[in-house]
Amino acid sequence: MDADDDEETWGAQEAGAWFEQAPELGTHLAIYQQVLVAYGFRCALTGAAFEPISQGVHGDLAVVAIRPRELGGPLHVSNFLSLSNAAASAFARGHWLIGDDYSVVTDRDVMAPAFAEKLDADGKLFLPKDRLYHPDRVQLAWHRTRILGRP
Repeated sequence: MDADDDEETWGAQEAGAWFEQAPELGTHLAIYQQVLVAYGFRCALTGAAFEPISQGVHGDLAVVAIRPRELGGPLHVSNFLSLSNAAASAFARGHWLIGDDYSVVTDRDVMAPAFAEKLDADGKLFLPKDRLYHPDRVQLAWHRTRILGRP
């Protein structure tokens, strides 16, 4: 198992543990499932499709808060992204950000080359069809400020 495999496994375990152990479990699991369904069981960063599940934690997709709940993020689908485990790990490390226009900004110097090649060619995030589920721009600005120190 290489380092990328470790990161992918860690991402799924961390996301699964949070959703399974969080207070208001039913609400969190409902949001988790809504996010996966809204994105069509696809990674928002790469657009890669994964096998749907009807319940429980997905082994290949993490549901990641743009702004964590403990830091004031809302418990709403628009504050979460459906990401492959590798994309989730890179997002948590600040290796990529999302602009107000849903453009993806990456730091290819720190992102694994094999992963960087999987990014969407048009440079945009894969979005759910329903605009209600699009990432909240306020939370995206918070994430950029947290990572870059500026909006």
